[in-house]
Amino acid sequence: METKNKTVVIWTVLALVNIDLNLRGLATHRQLVVVVVVVVVVLTVVGGGVVVAAVVLIVVVIVVVLVVVVVVVVVVVVVVVFVINVVKVVILVAVVVVVFLLLSITLLCF
Repeated sequence: METKNKTVVIWTVLALVNIDLNLRGLATHRQLVVVVVVVVVVLTVVGGGVVVAAVVLIVVVIVVVLVVVVVVVVVVVVVVVFVINVVKVVILVAVVVVVFLLLSITLLCF
């Protein structure tokens, strides 16, 4: 399995878990922490090691800050994966991550 595919799968799972928790009204801080830990452990075991896990942890924290918008975008990106080729999707994901980094920095300043 390529790294790109692993990333898409992990983000899909994370998005589905988030949507499930939100629909049930169970999106508490404790459960979000559990989701973060599970994702980091899976990433560390599946491949990439501690550095990748740390990067994903940072991204997931941003996801928690912007949970609704990010979940919607992640789901859209995952759907787009099946329509557009992988290279375009990777570029799209990179742009989305940069935008959310800027948004989160802006939110933290206020």
